[in-house]
Amino acid sequence: PVAIPKGVETTLSDTAISVKGSKGNLNLDLHELVGVSQEGEELKVAAKNQTRQAGALAGTFRSLINNMVIGVS
Repeated sequence: PVAIPKGVETTLSDTAISVKGSKGNLNLDLHELVGVSQEGEELKVAAKNQTRQAGALAGTFRSLINNMVIGVS
C-alpha cells in the first residue's frame, strides 16, 4: 500500500491516476493489467490476474505511485 499524507489529493479513474500536492500535479496512465483502489488514506495496487507479468507490473506501478506522492508533498 501507498500511504497518502495530509495535503495530497488523489484522483483515480479506470485508466489513470492523478496526484496533487503543494509542489504540483503528476499524472500516470495505468497498465491494463494493474488496478488501483483507495481505502482510507492508502492506495492499494494489485494485479488484475495471476500472471508473472501482472505481478511485476503491479510492483512497478506501486513504486511509481509512491514516488509521485513523495514528489508532490
